[in-house]
Amino acid sequence: MLVALATAVALQPWTAFAGEPPPPLDCTAPGGVDAQAVAAAQRAWARHLGEESHEKSFPLDADGTVVVEMVLLPPGKYFRGDPDSAVLITLTQPLWVGKYEVTQHQYAVLTGTNPSHFRRPPPDMASHPVESVSHREATDCCAIAARNTGGGFRLLTEAEWEYAYRAGTRTKFYNGDADDRVGEIARYGADRAPAPARVGGKAPNAFGLHDMAGNVWEWVSDLWSKSYEPTQTVDPTGPPTGQGRVTRGSSWDASSNDCRAAHRSRDAETYAGSHLGFRLARAASGPPLPLDCTGPEGADPEAVAAAQRRWALHLGAACPRRSFPLDAAGEVTVEMVLVPPGRYWRGEPKAAAVVTLPVPLWVGRFEVTQAQYEAVMGINPSHFRRRGGDAATHPVEMVSHLDAVRFCAAASQASGAEYRLLREAEWEYAYRAGTRTKYYNGDADERAVEIAQCTENNFVGTAGVGSKAANAFGLHDMGGNVWEWCADAWSKAGDPARPDGVVIRVTRGAAWDSYGRTCSATARGGSVESYAGSQLGFRVARVADDLRQEAVRPAPPAPPRSSSPAPDGS
Repeated sequence: MLVALATAVALQPWTAFAGEPPPPLDCTAPGGVDAQAVAAAQRAWARHLGEESHEKSFPLDADGTVVVEMVLLPPGKYFRGDPDSAVLITLTQPLWVGKYEVTQHQYAVLTGTNPSHFRRPPPDMASHPVESVSHREATDCCAIAARNTGGGFRLLTEAEWEYAYRAGTRTKFYNGDADDRVGEIARYGADRAPAPARVGGKAPNAFGLHDMAGNVWEWVSDLWSKSYEPTQTVDPTGPPTGQGRVTRGSSWDASSNDCRAAHRSRDAETYAGSHLGFRLARAASGPPLPLDCTGPEGADPEAVAAAQRRWALHLGAACPRRSFPLDAAGEVTVEMVLVPPGRYWRGEPKAAAVVTLPVPLWVGRFEVTQAQYEAVMGINPSHFRRRGGDAATHPVEMVSHLDAVRFCAAASQASGAEYRLLREAEWEYAYRAGTRTKYYNGDADERAVEIAQCTENNFVGTAGVGSKAANAFGLHDMGGNVWEWCADAWSKAGDPARPDGVVIRVTRGAAWDSYGRTCSATARGGSVESYAGSQLGFRVARVADDLRQEAVRPAPPAPPRSSSPAPDGS
């Protein structure tokens, strides 16, 4: 009787107060979670999001002539990887995921071409997966769908993909541990298959997703590394650098071992083979929550990094760290990190005020270098001028505020993006990176040398950018090296201009000739906007538009692909 009662309670539909989200799907029990509970979580989250069902079709083009069938994945937590090395992963956002792999018809409507080696004639192309697609081509296809519809289409992250495959299970495959049952869920090598099969021909998992194993390897957004990023356990997006891109799920010519939930592979992002396809994901809710740094201890580094990753995905970026071009040809770039919207305590503790920053912003990971400045402006004005490779690693200085603004304008015009200086409130938020301490590495003055080039560790000149410890956002040299011009005019009394009309502009962060104790979050300076000195440089910001709305890159040249139909006729 007690057992029956417990079961009855467990199967009760979720109810909550108005606006309260359902609980996330917890798949961490030794046996995972059963299919009935998985489906109940999907339905509960669909209701919470105002959807009639957890299954839905979305248009891929402006006219709605081609659609993609998707199922809703609730937020949840699960163990990623093989049992002997599994790591608990938490996914905080609901997500729509393609019920099937992208078909040849869907791809052709979006891109105007069908690159598949096993090309199918109509109407079969609507039921067979597109293949011979590179990672770049898959990403561009997502961008086209997003631009056509205004929807947030993208590739899944690797962590999302494994969660989607497992669908609550903790077994080797989503239908158990037995190798001889793989054929129930996967088109793979044991079938002696000469080509991929039609999508949906094998049994789905508890989420309702087909072909998560076999048929075609599926590109995900992550860069490849041999092991997972150990600091990323909440909404992981993978490492900021890597060799190639991750593929998951195996294909029509793979072994049963390749069809495991935890199996990983990779290819160069420009490579296209007849075993490579992809599946679409689509944002299921509005923007992520802002980063709240107003608690007594601020926000811890893991929460800061997780907020960056969530906002990067929301904007169509696979990672919160990336390089952007500063010129039309893309030959000179700036490495930037995404700073999410948030709120924090600005100023000295005795007079601090809460400031809210409502929009995300890309911020230069380093101060602008001499090489970048010269590439855009044609000159290197630096007093500590460097040559060759050293110019690419040392900050430009001897630049006035007017020079810095001209640089941003020239880079904006050349690249088509919007570069600018940070506003002072943005600069302090970027410096603090969730902290409420004097420096972003604590309150001790003697530790300023860990993060800042200053008089205590060098009273000779500037250091290479990035030679000191970064903050939780991944920004270097926010203290020391060179004072950084901000966009704001200086004012103590509310009047930004002197009586003679000369404007004083704010500088932040201190410099190589400053005491370490002045390299704090709140230290401020100011200079006439036309003044240039060997202690003055700057850092750029880039307006964080939705990257899916940018122009799609031209595909790299590719060898001719076969137009022959698949030999098996399946």
